[in-house]
Amino acid sequence: MSITIGAYFFLIAFILAHLEIQIEGPHGWAEKLPTWRWDSRGVRRWFGKPVTGYHLCLVTLILLFVHVPQLYAPSWEREADLLAMFEPLRAANISLWRGTTDEQRARVAIHRERGPESYDLMFRMLGGHDRVHLAQAYRALEAARRR
Repeated sequence: MSITIGAYFFLIAFILAHLEIQIEGPHGWAEKLPTWRWDSRGVRRWFGKPVTGYHLCLVTLILLFVHVPQLYAPSWEREADLLAMFEPLRAANISLWRGTTDEQRARVAIHRERGPESYDLMFRMLGGHDRVHLAQAYRALEAARRR
């Protein structure tokens, strides 16, 4: 993947992250948005939190957008390139986090299930969560290649 395309996707991810912050505000997880919620024991077992119409549509849009090149010339190598984009995005997120002050990291928002959480704690939990899913994606790609 060229550096230009990588930078383009980084810009899109950066803007989407800020858009989501602006839309959700300090409440998080579409708490105050007029959207449907699917919540049950099974949903929480699989996803850890309720599924909302807002998040389902946003994630689907991102996945469809990122996979547009696969429509023109599908390949496992391109899929591996898409997975590899997570590394520079994670590095950018870490860089943004390092640029925050202790005061900014200590800011607290209310998480719907867990109550008050600092930005620092949320960032660390999201990082661990992302690493788990990235490892799952690499295992799935490797299994598909072996077929």
